[in-house]
Amino acid sequence: IARRQRQMCIRDRNSIHVIPISIGEKTNAKPKHLHQKEIRIVSAHRMCWEKNIDGNLRVIAQLKSLGHAVQYDVYGDGPDTGQLHYLIDKYDLKNQVNYKDKVDNKIYKQQLADYDFFLQLSHSEAFGASVVEAQSYGLPAIISNSGGLPETIVDAKSGYCVDAWDVQKAAKLIDELIKDSDKFYQFSEKAIQFSNENFTTDVEVEKLLKLYHTLSND
Repeated sequence: IARRQRQMCIRDRNSIHVIPISIGEKTNAKPKHLHQKEIRIVSAHRMCWEKNIDGNLRVIAQLKSLGHAVQYDVYGDGPDTGQLHYLIDKYDLKNQVNYKDKVDNKIYKQQLADYDFFLQLSHSEAFGASVVEAQSYGLPAIISNSGGLPETIVDAKSGYCVDAWDVQKAAKLIDELIKDSDKFYQFSEKAIQFSNENFTTDVEVEKLLKLYHTLSND
């Protein structure tokens, strides 16, 4: 019976087809160079405990302690917006952090080109379309290894994946990219390539059509 159950489980797994959500049309973004006066970091998410607001802000505090001039903008709304403001005061980040609230996605995309890094150390995450979206504009992404987030980057090539609690490592990896402009440029280039080759509307349609044809022939 156990052997039969294992065989059924294998067949069930083989019948599962995962097609990632698309982020829209292919972008024409060019690989980025770091801003010279200050490092610009962005997050975009719902304001709730799953998004690890505290961890993200402690990364910014770590970068500040390393002597970096940092601007960190946070987009989104939700029940824990008050926590964001409380923690900004707690970590003395009033001059570094700007809360942008929720904005239209079209406006948000227009702003992405003005940033250097995308930060998302979520405790829990299904996939993370905002991570892919940011990479499509050339932003290396620093993310946690929660849920489906690791699937949204090429680790150590278009971004870095760390434990959600490891803010020191996240800050250290950002610091290393800041200090190596050639490596940052390569990450930016890979981020654009990875997003455009795997998560555009054309790719999603192609995979759906392939799935339909496969199912119709079974």
